[in-house]
Amino acid sequence: MKNRMIAACMLLFSLPCIAQMAVSSAEQRAALIHSLERGRVTNVNGEQYQHLPGVLAVERQRHGQSADQLLALVGADSGAFIENKGEFVLFRSSRGWQTATLSTSGAGVVYPAVLNTRTNTIGLLLGTLEVKLNNMSNVEAIATAHSLELVKAFPHLGTVYYRVKAGSDVLDAAAVVGSDSRVVSANPEILESVQVPF
Repeated sequence: MKNRMIAACMLLFSLPCIAQMAVSSAEQRAALIHSLERGRVTNVNGEQYQHLPGVLAVERQRHGQSADQLLALVGADSGAFIENKGEFVLFRSSRGWQTATLSTSGAGVVYPAVLNTRTNTIGLLLGTLEVKLNNMSNVEAIATAHSLELVKAFPHLGTVYYRVKAGSDVLDAAAVVGSDSRVVSANPEILESVQVPF
């Protein structure tokens, strides 16, 4: 009984400290988000996103690879780390790309980042476009006309996923494909939240 009382007292006294740490962490993240350079705006599925020219992401190539190891492969120091998003590591880039360009590095593909202006969540532009077509017979013709790689087609939904080439601006590609008369809509695919299994 005495041990339970001691444990309860310790918990009671530690709750304000835990709450303070959570507030401090939230304040630090808000300050970080506020400090990031902002680029152009795009709307996807009712949400507004703003390109973050100074933020990039790279995917871990093997299980257990640390953020520091991965950042070293892309030429960034450990102080550039922003956050993990599943298997992706987001970091500040000194390159300061003003375009939302998909690129490659010694660590693999480097993805541009966007900010959901409503939730302040950082998302990744995965280099794929979700395209709704007027007619599914145009799947290959759209790919050829816009130098895209067909990833997957869902004829029953009238939807196709295409990958843009490395070196392409993902937001520009979405705008150009979206203006094609054979296309109903074209949106960049954005990874904003990652489900973590139990």
